[in-house]
Amino acid sequence: MRVEVDSLSAETDVVYVVGDVSRAEGSRLHRLAARSASTGRRVLVDLTHVSFLDSAGVSAVTALWRALRADRTPAAFVVPDDSPAARTLGIARVTSMLGLVATVEQGLHAVRA
Repeated sequence: MRVEVDSLSAETDVVYVVGDVSRAEGSRLHRLAARSASTGRRVLVDLTHVSFLDSAGVSAVTALWRALRADRTPAAFVVPDDSPAARTLGIARVTSMLGLVATVEQGLHAVRA
């Protein structure tokens, strides 16, 4: 898994995730997103290019969502409908909880609302 954090604006960071997400990678993802959240910035987690998400990866994503929510960090998860991550999150029945958006642009709108 490759993770990059990009400042999209003065208030918003995008955490781009590429590759496979499992338990080991999930903790790294959590640390990077938490770093952005600790600065009071809005966080978009872009899972568009995730090629594989196992049950441990689903747990990592939902744990990250819970942590961002507990910190009251405006956040959105970008997961296109036809992506491998969307299929796995759908099977795990967590898509409605996460409030997924299909594009970064939709995510920006969601975190500003």
